[in-house]
Amino acid sequence: MTSKTDFYLIGNRDLGDGVLEHTILLNTGGAGLRHAFSHSVGVSASLNELYGSDLRSKQTYHGSFVDGSLRLRLWLGFSEELEIRRFSFSGFPAEAGRTVGVLTLWWSPPRNPEANPAVVR
Repeated sequence: MTSKTDFYLIGNRDLGDGVLEHTILLNTGGAGLRHAFSHSVGVSASLNELYGSDLRSKQTYHGSFVDGSLRLRLWLGFSEELEIRRFSFSGFPAEAGRTVGVLTLWWSPPRNPEANPAVVR
């Protein structure tokens, strides 16, 4: 979109041994937006949808995942990300949902510039 803003779409269809049910067919899709205010501050938001069905029982379910995050670059190679995630599922015997806050502290050692390569004359 711009040099500081990214928009992305994802999609997947898979048949496998799932986390929620055994031998499920999963269709997933999502969209997200990332924006960097500066080299040190960025935000992102995404919406993801999941549709599945148990091939044995023919039961279907639907899940939604919404999240937003704030990333800050700190000092000495540290950065932090504060993320709020909302999960909700329907199609089980009862509907389920949960909101989770996640604080992540990252560390990447500062990189020194590479030495100039030797020149052969």
